[in-house]
Amino acid sequence: MLLEPGHIFRVAPRFHCRAAWAERLQLNGGATRRADTVCPRADWRAATVAELAVLAPSGTSDASPLEAAHWALLTIPAHVRQRWWDAAERGEAGEGTQPGYDAFVADVLELLRFKGLPVPPRCAAAVLVNRPGQTSTRLDGSGRLAGFCFGSLVPSSAAHGADDPIAVFNLGDEFAHLVMLNLGVHALRARLAVDDATVADEILSTFYLRQPAYPLVRVRLDPGEGLWLSSPPPAFDGWTVGKADLDALLVLQA
Repeated sequence: MLLEPGHIFRVAPRFHCRAAWAERLQLNGGATRRADTVCPRADWRAATVAELAVLAPSGTSDASPLEAAHWALLTIPAHVRQRWWDAAERGEAGEGTQPGYDAFVADVLELLRFKGLPVPPRCAAAVLVNRPGQTSTRLDGSGRLAGFCFGSLVPSSAAHGADDPIAVFNLGDEFAHLVMLNLGVHALRARLAVDDATVADEILSTFYLRQPAYPLVRVRLDPGEGLWLSSPPPAFDGWTVGKADLDALLVLQA
């Protein structure tokens, strides 16, 4: 099934990242539904030239302002990422009043604001650590894997009232993968002609019931790299199949 225009990948303004989209982006053959859960297929392949033109158009300048439909690649310096690992070794890498963790999050937020990203005045942060071999890292309120859907990767009980993810960073020493749907909730709502009262995950489930072969996109994040998310947040999830080490993601939420 052909990929349709939707959200696009770019490098965030004032960040110096090696885009290399042909190396970073892969597509699959869609998703299957198990009960009420959407599960991405594992048949990942390289994006074609035509698909890359849809996902990362060459006319998008790295200096142009971010738009709501953009997914922007960014990075944090190695010494900032190391502060989380130092805090983890001291047992200060969790949420709460842990000085090492709090200082690390403050450094990340200060960097993003300095670079001109629209970070809200109050922003919640959480680090999710997952084992290799998982096709989903999204947790529900009970701490169980929830599958591919809209919303935050962080359970609502741990989000301190912040529901909308705005950025995800790879804190590990190995690559990390995010699986994304390039069509936003508004596009799906219009496409399926559902009313405004239908919740996002019901829309996603209906979409993949009708069009199970619509491709998902998997983007690779190298150590220290992150992705600024579109607004409203996309349907996305983590993917740790093929990793050797634990997957550690910093999720910022508004």
